[in-house]
Amino acid sequence: MQGNLHLKNLITKPDVVILEPFLLDSNGLIIIDHSLQNISAIIEDLKNENLDVFLFLQPGQPIHKAIYYSDDIEALKSWTEENGYTYIDNWTSWPDYQTEELKEI
Repeated sequence: MQGNLHLKNLITKPDVVILEPFLLDSNGLIIIDHSLQNISAIIEDLKNENLDVFLFLQPGQPIHKAIYYSDDIEALKSWTEENGYTYIDNWTSWPDYQTEELKEI
């Protein structure tokens, strides 16, 4: 991962981490497979600092009528569950991203 900026946050050796990957910022710029590799590298560094770290992954907020972003969120959810991490499905607390109701928030 270029720059290793995430390492600055590991100085405190956290016990609990809620990781919200930068999928919205990277959408359309980085393919999801590369994003998942970056997430994996961050998790590996976290575990190197504290093997017992409890990790949650959550997506960013939904975007109205998103096409590719919603696919990336589904890929993140599947990857998280396949790798035995806890996924916080905060999209269930938002109005459906396909409806106009989301634009009202």
